[in-house]
Amino acid sequence: MKRSSLIALIVAGILLVYLGTIFFSVQSASKPELTQQDSVELLDRLAKAFDASSAEGVISFAAPDARVAGRELDDIRQLLRRAFTAMKEPRVQFSDINYEKRDPTTVFLRCSTKVVDKSPNGYGGGGELYTGRMGFTMKRISVPKLGGLMHAYEWKITEVDAPRLPNADGT
Repeated sequence: MKRSSLIALIVAGILLVYLGTIFFSVQSASKPELTQQDSVELLDRLAKAFDASSAEGVISFAAPDARVAGRELDDIRQLLRRAFTAMKEPRVQFSDINYEKRDPTTVFLRCSTKVVDKSPNGYGGGGELYTGRMGFTMKRISVPKLGGLMHAYEWKITEVDAPRLPNADGT
């Protein structure tokens, strides 16, 4: 066997192992069910993204066509950016979480939500900015991975019912 053929064979083997590893990691990320415990953990991760003032982190939990309080995702992205600029130390807390599985691909979560700006120098002056019961509709949707070469199923927020959600300008 020629040396160039051996090198090509080794490179092909390494590439095959690499692609196999990526394929199995993408497939293992697909969760067939969203349990109540998974829902609590998801809301905890969402709260941490909010606490980190990461608009893109918060948006990453939503499906591309999600609606939040009747608004499109691009509007919410802009509102989050303005809000995170105004708040110095935002904190969100989800409590009293009610879990309702509507079908194998849909889960509805209702929870009490409280948003505060912990900093006395922030927009809220260290006070409470929002309190209310919010509803999250979660759906298991296909998400393209590796530039569309593969798809994984992920649980994403498709709709948020948030009464009296304030605008970033305080209205």
